[in-house]
Amino acid sequence: MKSTKLAVALLAAMGISAVATPVMAYEAGDWLIRGRIINVNPNDSSGTLNTEAFGDLGEGVTVDDDTVPE
Repeated sequence: MKSTKLAVALLAAMGISAVATPVMAYEAGDWLIRGRIINVNPNDSSGTLNTEAFGDLGEGVTVDDDTVPE
């Protein structure tokens, strides 16, 4: 029981220090520029749609890709 509490306390202390370290790395006047691009590129589509109520609808579903800069 004591070792579990100690392990939890050590992990919590390490987590807090990992969050605080990057904050202290920047000084006043420093510039930070970030860029990111997100790309969703699925390689999937469906065949014809068939339902019990309407039968064969004869259309399929396609999925397009997209790229978004942030």
